[in-house]
Formats: sequence, C-alpha cells, structure tokens
Amino acid sequence: MIPERQRKQPEIDIPCVVERAKTGDEQAVEVLDGFLRPKLTTFFRRRLPDEAEYLAQDTLAEVAAAIPSFDPALGRRDYSTNFMGWTFSIARANLNMELRRSLRERTVPFEDRMGSHSTDSREEQRTLDLSPLFRNKLAELLPPAQLETVELRMSGKREPEIIEKLQITDRAVRNRLYRARQTLEGKLIYPAGLRKVADYEDGALSVAASAGRLEAVQFLGLWYTTDAWVQRYQPRRVNPSQAMMEKN
Repeated sequence: MIPERQRKQPEIDIPCVVERAKTGDEQAVEVLDGFLRPKLTTFFRRRLPDEAEYLAQDTLAEVAAAIPSFDPALGRRDYSTNFMGWTFSIARANLNMELRRSLRERTVPFEDRMGSHSTDSREEQRTLDLSPLFRNKLAELLPPAQLETVELRMSGKREPEIIEKLQITDRAVRNRLYRARQTLEGKLIYPAGLRKVADYEDGALSVAASAGRLEAVQFLGLWYTTDAWVQRYQPRRVNPSQAMMEKN
C-alpha cells in the first residue's frame, strides 16, 4: 500500500472547478474536496497529527461556505496560486486557533475552565459560541436527520465519530451540516445582523477572528461578525512597515 504522503494527487483545472463550485455545482465541490483534503491533512499533520483530519474537515467546510465570495483578483499571482493561498490562510487561522486552545487546556486549571469567566466583556464577545443560543430553535428549523447530526457536532463529536454513531458516509455528514448551516444562517444568523467573516473578502479578518483580535462569534466551525465590529477593528490594524519603524 502506498503511503498517503507518497501518493501523487491528481491535477485539476482549479479555475474551472472553483468557478463551477461558486455556482453551487455539487460535483465540482466534491472534486475540490478530494483535491484539497489530502493537502490540508498533510499541512495539519505536521503540527497536530491527532487533530489533522478534524481540522482539515473544518477547513473544507469553511472553504465550501465561503467560496462564492472568493475573488481571484485579490492576490498578486495567477488564479490557482491565489486560490490556494486563500485556502491555506483559512487553514492557518484554524491551526492557530487549535494551538491556542490546546495551550489553554494545558495551562489553565480545570476548575477555572469550568467555572470562571473573563472580566473583559469584549473578550467574551469575541469568543462566543452561538451553538447554545440556538439549541432551543434547532428542533423547529431542522429536519430530524440534520438535527441529529448538528447536535452531535455541537456536543464536540468529530466527523469520524459521527459517521460511526449514525452509520452514514462522510459525504452525508458534510451535506447535512452544510444544509443545516444554510437554514440557520437564513433564519437566525443573518437576521441577527451577522455576516460570515469570509464574506468580507479580507483574509486578514479571518486570522484576526481566530486570534480574538476581531469581535466575532462562532457557529459550527465558521466565524461571523458585523459591519460595526469590523469598523471598530479597522483602526486597530497596524501597517507592517509602520510596525517595523516603531519597533526600530
């Protein structure tokens, strides 16, 4: 059996597949998933081998949700390179977030993690998980199959555990979560004035949300924010050249 890292991944026409995926072509999304998944898994495995598949899945879910807003002209190079850079900016943000979470679990006493709360209301807002707020509405809005899958995901189960629990395929899990997120965005998230961070077409905002610098909330692995929170964050952004001058 050929080790995964030695397998040659089939090349795809990235511009063609991405443009089709942006229109909602499920076959294109599946092709893109098959192309990106091993690359993302390898990327995460270098730092967090035990979490690699979970992080790759979450990143693919974010890419699928945000791909309609991908603008190939925002990068400095060709379409394919810009797309891969955009994808891995999401991956790096997820990796940094998971590394910080792991560090907190190693350094913060268990009783503090369970019983204490930050005294900084802005920090609480930046790290808010919307899942508990939506629990009472889920049964009203989602069909049973989607509801069961979402509840397992919200309870901390990862894709392999959900597959084993429900005896369904990985594609079925992803489809259920994707369709559930679409419903909840339309019925709950967007009416509340929130937008996906990825919709702002600024890769730095995704990194800032994961790092806690941008006020944002999280639901099923995706970050959401508001225009007001983005405007409040913008003045705090530091120009790299300015930062170097101040440092010197």
